Amino acid sequence: MKDKIFADSNIVVYVFDKKTTKQTISREIIKAQPVISSQVIIESLNVCIRKLKFSKEKAYKNSLLLFKFCEYHSLETSTFIKAYSISEKYGYTHLDSLIIASSLEAECSVLYTEDMQHNQLIEKKLRIINPFL
Repeated sequence: MKDKIFADSNIVVYVFDKKTTKQTISREIIKAQPVISSQVIIESLNVCIRKLKFSKEKAYKNSLLLFKFCEYHSLETSTFIKAYSISEKYGYTHLDSLIIASSLEAECSVLYTEDMQHNQLIEKKLRIINPFL
């Protein structure tokens, strides 16, 4: 059985950024049909418009493609409560804790991100992996 995986916003952004060497690895992660949340979609949309200078139309079109390739997990009240607990216990920012909480709620065993502590095990269930190391 394959591990269920979650892709953080930076992984998604690299899929769309043709100027990075991280695009190939990111595309492989997306091909594995990871779970993403509304937070991932919103953050990647924002980066595509502000940093990558995509038109709104292109950025929205790319965001809609994510629904085709990824499993969607919505943020609920329970996600915010869990995020607070994770932030307190592990010291992550609230936004990073929301990503972790979403991953746990979606029953993922791997979270791909480059923004958190590589190889850390959260709640004895979720392994944080930086795929670019």
